[in-house]
Amino acid sequence: MMHTAIADALRDSLTNSSQWLRMVFQPQYALDDNRRLVGTEALIRWRHPRLGEISPADFIPVAEMINQIVDLDRFVYRRIIGLIQAWQAFAVNFPPISVNISPLSLCIPGFIDELIQNVEDADIPQRILRIEITERERLETNSGSLKKMELIKQAGIGISIDDFGIGYASFPYIKHKIASELKIDRSFVSGIGHTYVDEAMIRSMIILGHSLGLKIVAEGIETRDQFDWLKTSGCQIGQGYFLSVPLEFEDYTRLISHQALVLH
Repeated sequence: MMHTAIADALRDSLTNSSQWLRMVFQPQYALDDNRRLVGTEALIRWRHPRLGEISPADFIPVAEMINQIVDLDRFVYRRIIGLIQAWQAFAVNFPPISVNISPLSLCIPGFIDELIQNVEDADIPQRILRIEITERERLETNSGSLKKMELIKQAGIGISIDDFGIGYASFPYIKHKIASELKIDRSFVSGIGHTYVDEAMIRSMIILGHSLGLKIVAEGIETRDQFDWLKTSGCQIGQGYFLSVPLEFEDYTRLISHQALVLH
């Protein structure tokens, strides 16, 4: 699909976001015998009335290119804050929810202050919200950027490093104890049982995470063999189609309404 078509449609969709943009929820489970629900990743989906369903892999890069990513990220975190309020209204006990925020948005002056203020105004527990930033983009790790991320941590909001192991500059966030969680990229998980190098890399990430007191989440678990290998290797948490497909709002609400949860 042409970038210009996506760009034009995205501008319209941000104006009509309540109709065309929605969130789905990827459950995260403890990799133990009880397989408890311990977290969720919120994922944005876009169904345009003319273009149909458009993959995030197609529209996120375009949003960054045309400087619409900040508006998109605002939509995401505001929608999730609103949903958290709705779930709290009927006393649902639910685990932390991770939202993906572009590093480009985090560098915008005032963006982090605005996010924190929105959380405070909504009167929701800060621990419920987790910011997920990806290693796929080159993160700025100068003192100013570190201070911005420290503000998020001080507000009680967790920070998760997505796609760990394939990117560039997350180690300063780990060194300065800003990140609380590392997510092993699915490209490594898919190599389990096939590639010794991938298995060795995963073991190294797990050892690093444990030594620093960080939670480790494996993405893209699709088979029983992958699940068993990760569990045996000491990975704590996993997500992927073997455990659950991403759930629509109604299905996820039913899940957290009926399952006894152990928060982590």
